[in-house]
Order: sequence, then C-alpha cells, then structure tokens
Amino acid sequence: MIKNKKAWVKIVEAFIAITLIFAVFITLYTRQVYRADISEEVYSLQKAILGQISNNEDLRINVLNKNNESILNFLEDKIPPSLDYTIRICELNEVCSMDFYQTEVYASETVISSTLQEYSPKVIKIFMWRKA
Repeated sequence: MIKNKKAWVKIVEAFIAITLIFAVFITLYTRQVYRADISEEVYSLQKAILGQISNNEDLRINVLNKNNESILNFLEDKIPPSLDYTIRICELNEVCSMDFYQTEVYASETVISSTLQEYSPKVIKIFMWRKA
C-alpha cells in the first residue's frame, strides 16, 4: 500500500513539473513583441516614389548625372519618419547594393534610360528599413 502512494506522489510531482514548464513557455511566448508586416506598404511606397522620379524631368536628369543629394532632398518628405532609407544610383550593368547592412531591408529599383539630350541609362535603387 505504501509503495502505491509513492508512485502516485511521483506522478503528481511530474504533472506539476510539466505544468510549470508549459506555464513558463506560454508566458515567454505571449511577451514576445509582435511586429506587423509592413512589406506591402513599403513596396507600394517605393513603387510610387520611383514612378514620380521617372516621370519628373529634373529628377531624371539628376539620376543620370548621379546627383544623390537632390534625390535625397526629394525623398525627405515622401518617406514616413518610422523608416530609414538610402539610395544608390548605378550603371545598368553594375550590381547595385547597399554600402552597409541592416536587417529586414526593403529594396526596389527602376531604370532611368535617357533624356532627349543624352543616352546613359542608370539604375536607381531605394533601400528602406525600420528605424531602430
């Protein structure tokens, strides 16, 4: 009879231990910070901005002349304050990547092919990521 009681006590102890472990896992899981997926919004914003750049003659000339500053000035009020960004203007056959690395970077690009005066296609690429 005493041996039977010890077995039941061991089973109850094991059950309590498993319950405590699951409680800790559930608590840790619910405390994780949920970050919403913003990829669709960022990509649509990038597409709209690149469309504006490709349709504006002054901005097209600045891209063809690799004038990053004027493009960055144009972008200042277009991009929400929760995002950081940078641009690269590259030759058509060049790999257009960031100079530094971030996590979860959203990138879009377009080709600006020419103006009426010159033919010198360039790729403009916008990189965006959440501010830390």
